[in-house]
This record gives sequence, C-alpha cells and structure tokens, in this order.
Amino acid sequence: MNLKKHWKKLQVIENVKHFFNTKNFVFVIATDTKQLQHSIKAIYGYQFDSHLYLSRFFNQSVTLPQPKLIEFILSKYQFKLDTSFPTDKNVIDDTLIAKLITKTFKYHNINSLREIDKILISLDSCGKSADKELNILSLLTLLILRNFHPKIYNDFKYQKLIPYREINASVTNELASPVYNQHTVENLSLDCITKHSLSFENFIHLSLAEITRQSTNHYRTVDASKILSIPNHNIHTVYSGLIANIVFNNFKEQAVFDDYINLVDLHFIE
Repeated sequence: MNLKKHWKKLQVIENVKHFFNTKNFVFVIATDTKQLQHSIKAIYGYQFDSHLYLSRFFNQSVTLPQPKLIEFILSKYQFKLDTSFPTDKNVIDDTLIAKLITKTFKYHNINSLREIDKILISLDSCGKSADKELNILSLLTLLILRNFHPKIYNDFKYQKLIPYREINASVTNELASPVYNQHTVENLSLDCITKHSLSFENFIHLSLAEITRQSTNHYRTVDASKILSIPNHNIHTVYSGLIANIVFNNFKEQAVFDDYINLVDLHFIE
C-alpha cells in the first residue's frame, strides 16, 4: 500500500511531463520536494539519486521561504476587540494578540503552518459558535493540549491539573515535561505599562488558572495609574488582566470551566 501511494505521486509528474513542451506555456508546479524525493527513493531504493531524477522534469527550481508565523497569523485573522487595558491606556491590538499566539505555538514546539492553521480555524469556530465570553489565550492553549497532548488535557479536564509552572514555583511542574520549551521562548514583557517581565510558562499557567476559578472577573480592570507601583510578586495581576481582556464575544455572560471543555471537545481535530 505504501508503494502504491508513492507511485501515484510520481505518476502525476510522469503524465504531466508530456505537456511540458507545449508552445507558449510555462508550467509552475508546487511540490514538497523532500517528500517527493522520499517517494522516489522508496520506489527505486535509498541509494537512488532522486535529485537527478527530478531534474529530468524541471528546468528551474525555486524555494519559497516559510513566512514568519506572526505575519501568517496577522494575514489570516483579525481580532475585533472592544477593550481598553489597562484603564486610560489601551495596549491591546492585533499585533500584540498575534505575538502572544505565536509565542504559545512556539512554546509548544508547533511549527507546521498546516497544523497551526487547523488550530486557528478551530479557535475561530469556537468563538463564532459560542454565545458566551471566552478568553482567547485560554481557549488556544486548551485546543493545543487536546490535539497534541491528550493525556495532559484529560488531567486538566478531569482534575483541573494545570501542566505549567506557576509564578514563584521553584521547580517545573512534572506534568509539563512533554510540552515544556523554556529555551526557545523569551520572557513576556509589556514595556509600555510595566517594567516587570514574566516567564511565558507562568503566563500560560495564568491563562488556564483564569478559567478554573468560580469567577473569572478578578483582573478585568487594572488601574493604569497604579501599575508602576505594583511590586514584582504581584505582577501576575497585570498579566491576568491582559488575559481577561483578550476575549471573544465581549460583554456577554462569561464562560465557565465546563463551557471551555465542551467547546474544545466539540472542535477536536481528528
């Protein structure tokens, strides 16, 4: 069966090549060249020169650079938010949200644009199908766990075990080891409103802690005039406020824990 799949890929090129000499026509074929070379080697043997084989068909080869993830997100999604965070100083815009979403994918070692697009489609669908206010970053993290780390997701679903280190914890939560990617994601900072940065793992912990509370409105409003005087050990109030203001369906009834779980399970990608 595997060989049959590889043959089908090559047959497309073998059949199309008969049209390549058509006058006044230029054929542009998009391929995943590495996968195509793998198929050729699977049929002809792993010592076979797949690069030379493909050169029979193509006069020129151009490699397109992978777009930056933040640009990809901004090109496909716009988040219509009606919020002012903190009071007197609105710092939330599409660029900040795209930056946070990018960091969340990067933290979880998800680099495939195809997989990222699937998650973002589910995220958008959750927002449109719900009639309650939903924290976007909390929902995104749950969709990632549900699709890439189902055991960890179930620990959170049934026991509310958050798989990320909380602020001031001396050791990494053992649950987080399969998703932990400390070295590739820099600390989160909001230079325009506070001098204190926060570990991104702590930030994701806050996003899930936000939906496990009975009331999710603790940090909705943060007084801009008092932010600079907030000590480092209480800086979570600022970042929790940020999370609480990046939402779908603003000003509707706030979703609770079970609402998030039901939505995420409903939009699970098979």
